[in-house]
Amino acid sequence: MLYSRRNEPCSSAFRGPNGDVAHAFFPTGDPNFVLEVHVDKAETWHIQLTKNPPGTYNLLQTLTHEIGHALGLPHTFREDSVMFAFVPEKTFPVQLTLEDVLSIQHLYGAKENAKVPKVITTTTPTTTTPTTTIATTTTKDVEMNLCTLRNVDTVLITNGRLYISHERYMWSINIDGETYKKPLLLTDYMKFFPKNFTRLTAAYQTPSGNIMLFAGNMSYTITYPRLTLVSTWPRSYTDLGIPDTARKANAVLNTNEGRTFVIYNDNVVGEIDDCSMNIVKYYHIDMIFPGIPHSVSSAFRYIDGNLYFISKNRFYRFNEFTKTVTASGKFDLGIFGITCPRRTDDATARSIESIRSN
Repeated sequence: MLYSRRNEPCSSAFRGPNGDVAHAFFPTGDPNFVLEVHVDKAETWHIQLTKNPPGTYNLLQTLTHEIGHALGLPHTFREDSVMFAFVPEKTFPVQLTLEDVLSIQHLYGAKENAKVPKVITTTTPTTTTPTTTIATTTTKDVEMNLCTLRNVDTVLITNGRLYISHERYMWSINIDGETYKKPLLLTDYMKFFPKNFTRLTAAYQTPSGNIMLFAGNMSYTITYPRLTLVSTWPRSYTDLGIPDTARKANAVLNTNEGRTFVIYNDNVVGEIDDCSMNIVKYYHIDMIFPGIPHSVSSAFRYIDGNLYFISKNRFYRFNEFTKTVTASGKFDLGIFGITCPRRTDDATARSIESIRSN
């Protein structure tokens, strides 16, 4: 626990009085990661276990809130909770609500003789899709139709083109186009991938213009448009700050504010410093993207200025400035203004049927 002024040794320095009064590091999933709580010494703190005078901050209430973050609890909008997103009017006495107790028990379990009822958790079985080994390295034998996919792995927009990947294949689409051509085999253009490569899990373009790809438990930085691997890459997830216990990197995206986030283990968000290419801060997904499900499979910033998240065959349009989900629905290529051939066929069939009926 650190009690310091604005020159604290971390990536998010305090700005002095009336700024951020404290912050904490969110758990990364790594058992060796040291959780820290930082408190701004420049603020006026009330340290006694009594009601704090006007113009001061209650240290106990602040520490309880930040320790909650360090234990893995996100913000809540219940004003009586210690995890309320803002400094509440009433900060003394500091008391845990039923929601607070149940939330921490959900993460760490309850005592055997706990008076608070245990949390009943409904677990959705995870269906694992078996990996199909394809003997050939050409796209001739595979006629994969983008319009028939219920989900995609990555979406990348750069230089007036939209790149969509699914498994080992990628579609390159003109951003103003309404149709698409046959897919390209990723390993035909990116020969640095290992032989057991099956799919990309995340992709985004860095401020330098390079493209960062995530696959398996490795990350790759490549030049664009030459698609050559940058020296010192690939790197493991642990080199970036993702714990080696992480199951997968769900998605990565850069926002309109110039921040880059990687989502892993379904609900952990790491903020990437694009200069050092390391994660500098960790959050729960509810803190950064409230309303977005914990099972994101892809995320991207689109040309309309919104952030889009794809989860279980649905899309979620997110406004990062209001931090709200502004639209949600079944995912299809209509999001990108792409006309699917089968839609055209259906429309033609309806027209023929209409003519026949007349």
